[in-house]
Amino acid sequence: MKNFDAIFNPKSIAIIGASKTEGKVGYSIMKNLMSFEGKLYPINPKYDEMFGLRCYKSVLDVDDEIDLAIVAVPAQAVPKVMEECGEKGVKGAVIISAGFSEVGDYGLEEEVKKIIKKYNIATIGPNCLGIMNTYRNLNATFGKQFPNKGNISIISQSGAVLTAILDISPLLNLGFSKIVSIGNKIDIQESDLMEYLMNDETTEVVVLYIDGLKDRGFLNAAKKLSKVKPIIALKSGRTEEGAKAASSHTGSLAGSDEIYSAAFKEGRILRADTFEELVNLMHIFSTQPLMDSNGIGIIT
Repeated sequence: MKNFDAIFNPKSIAIIGASKTEGKVGYSIMKNLMSFEGKLYPINPKYDEMFGLRCYKSVLDVDDEIDLAIVAVPAQAVPKVMEECGEKGVKGAVIISAGFSEVGDYGLEEEVKKIIKKYNIATIGPNCLGIMNTYRNLNATFGKQFPNKGNISIISQSGAVLTAILDISPLLNLGFSKIVSIGNKIDIQESDLMEYLMNDETTEVVVLYIDGLKDRGFLNAAKKLSKVKPIIALKSGRTEEGAKAASSHTGSLAGSDEIYSAAFKEGRILRADTFEELVNLMHIFSTQPLMDSNGIGIIT
C-alpha cells in the first residue's frame, strides 16, 4: 500500500513553485492551502516571504520534516525538485506540472519516474489539478471551488471534469470526501486509490473518470471495492475521435470501448453514458440507502 496518509492527512506541506503573482498556478495553490490546519512551507528562490510565511529556496533548507510536496514548476525543473524531495525524505508528492507524456515527452516522464522509485515517494500526477480532503480543509489544487463535506470520493484523469462537477455540486447539494486528479499516473494508479478508499470511513461512493487505463490491478481492486461501496464510472473516448482526444489529454491509450464495457461489468462498476447521467448517479447513491434485494416494483 502506498503512503496515502502523507498525501491525504499530512502534517506539513511544501509548495514548490509557490508564487505571489496572482494568476499563476503557484499563487492559486498557496491561496487555497491557507485554510489548511498543518504547517506550510512555500518554496521559491525568488522570495523571502509569502502570504505571511517564510519562503525557502529549496526543500533542503526547511528545518522540519515534510510529509507532502506540491510541485508546480516548469516540467524541465521537476527532476531536480524531486531529487531534492527524495534527499529531504519527503513521503508523498503531487506533481501539478504539465509537459510530459501528454505532449510526447516520455523521456522526461521516465526520468521523474526513476527518481520517485529510487526514494519511494508516493506520487500523484504529473499534469493534474491536485487533491482535496474536505475533512482536513486540505485543498491542494489550483481550482476555485472547495466543496462541502460529504460521502463521495472522485478519482479523475481530467481536471476539467472535476472542475465541472465541483461547479455543479452546490445545486444538487453534493458533498465530497476525497478528490483526486491523477493526470498521467506516473506512480499512483486507480487501483491504489480504490484499495485506500475501501477502508476510508468518510467515503461511501467512489466515482471514476477515465481516459485510459494502464493499471493491471484495476479489475481486482474494483471487484473488492464494489462488494462494499458502489463505483460509478464515466469513460471518455467512446468513438475513434474521442479516443484520439483522450490520448492527447493525459498521454493515455483509450483502447477499445467494448473491452472497457466488459471490464466494468466484471468489476461491478456502474457505467454512466453521459456527464449528466454521472451526476444523477452520484446524487442517487450518495443520498439513498443501497438496495439489499431484487424485490423492486416500478410504476411509470
